[in-house]
Amino acid sequence: MRITRLETLRLRCPVDPNHTRPSSRFVHDGSIHLRIHTDAGVTGLGEPSPYGGPLPRVADILEREIQPLLVGKAPTELVASLTRLKDYPEGFGHGNVPYDAAWAGVEQALWDIEGKVRGLPLYRLLNPALTSTPRLRVYASGGMSYEHEPPELIVEEAALCQAQGYTAWKMRPSVPGEATRSQHNRTSPPIDMRRLLAMVEGVRRAVGDDMDLLVDTGCRCRDIQEATDLARALEELGFCLFEEPLPRVIDDYARLAEAVKIPISSGESLVSSRQVAPWLKQRALDVVQPDGNLAGITGVLEIARLAEANGIPCVLHNWANPISLAANLHLAAAIPNCSLVEYPILYNPLRTELVQDPWHPLNGYLEIPDRPGLGVELDEQAVRRYSV
Repeated sequence: MRITRLETLRLRCPVDPNHTRPSSRFVHDGSIHLRIHTDAGVTGLGEPSPYGGPLPRVADILEREIQPLLVGKAPTELVASLTRLKDYPEGFGHGNVPYDAAWAGVEQALWDIEGKVRGLPLYRLLNPALTSTPRLRVYASGGMSYEHEPPELIVEEAALCQAQGYTAWKMRPSVPGEATRSQHNRTSPPIDMRRLLAMVEGVRRAVGDDMDLLVDTGCRCRDIQEATDLARALEELGFCLFEEPLPRVIDDYARLAEAVKIPISSGESLVSSRQVAPWLKQRALDVVQPDGNLAGITGVLEIARLAEANGIPCVLHNWANPISLAANLHLAAAIPNCSLVEYPILYNPLRTELVQDPWHPLNGYLEIPDRPGLGVELDEQAVRRYSV
């Protein structure tokens, strides 16, 4: 079996202004998906990170640079040789994020083909010891609060998620108005701490002690002292995770992690064990959050193994659409030190319509269907509807 073509799908959906919840209006409405075709009629699906740089650049890398490396090759052989093919400096620090994203999508598709050929779900390929269908705990990831909106909307969302059966929920308080700003250009104004503290206190009162609460401030605390003060306030309210409190400077995270009790997390931008190693060596993170649509399948596995060796758990980052969700859930099932996975609840038709039989959690848990490969297939009508 040989690869005949790499097909890129450029998709975009409109933002529906009728959705009133804060989290419903924060939509990354453009994405790149891909299909790898073979001469045996087996296809594999992949989804590069939507935050991997300009989407046209990611598509150009896939079509012009990566496709020639794949055509004519056997998918199984490529899965074993991706490290040699990915001949570029990795990660944010080298300015090659579009390559990280593109290759991550390709790797997902190659593993999808491998699973379909062998008749096994991806989690079984990654961890053959798993014999039963995994049931994963997920946290509802939303909690967008724009600075011009009443904080009560966030409190209402937390209570709604609890009523829907979620046992954990994450908020992103005090999001600036330019909500679609680049993830790589963090020039947002500082957080209104008084407003933020009122929100987190209101949320805890609303849900009681029976829900795990997480906060992501998007690297926006002004300095270590402000991050420390906020962390201690979150500790008093029983929050279980403080994600990306500061700009990504290892020394600052190490000082913060040493000073507070609440677990400090980051890692969505890290794509290899080599990049994660300095963070763990300095005990700068209590939880690592890799993402399979940027680090790729093998990158996440390497990061998770290194974290486990250092006694650090993983909580996989997952802020994209159904193919990426499937890949990350399979990874979470295969990783022994991962007990929680992000599940986006934002309104986005690409999340709800793009695949046949989309996966939904029940009472805060999601069971991975026992289907070969990633276990998802595109809805061709939705692909046509949202193609650009």
